Amino acid sequence: LTELNFRRNKITNVTGLNGLPLLQRLFLAHNRISNFEHLSSFIPSSSLQDLTLDNNPIQNNALYRPTILRRCPTLRHLDGVSVNEEDRKSVVVAMKKVDEKKEEENRQVLMKARKQQTLVSLREKFFSIHPHLRTDDPS
Repeated sequence: LTELNFRRNKITNVTGLNGLPLLQRLFLAHNRISNFEHLSSFIPSSSLQDLTLDNNPIQNNALYRPTILRRCPTLRHLDGVSVNEEDRKSVVVAMKKVDEKKEEENRQVLMKARKQQTLVSLREKFFSIHPHLRTDDPS
């Protein structure tokens, strides 16, 4: 099986396509697919050449096109638009920015956790030296 047409079927989640290693064309336009996890049964794909997801909520994601192109490197057309070398280069740039943003967010979360841990440690040390000042001790 190399082609499937599931246009206009109110589909929200695509499953069971990972058993189709020769699938080249998949038409999912005008459905209700809203996030990338709902496409996990065929993405990433090493054979998919044509994919249509236009008029699905997922298309409103700012990283829609770069994410699909990154996960499907063999695509020649996405939503009826040819994929060219410039598209592939822009994917690298866009996804690098996303990765850098995620790294910064992770770094900020780690720093916040370390600060919290330091404060707890300092509080414990302070009250071990001055137990008479503890106000949360019921005794």
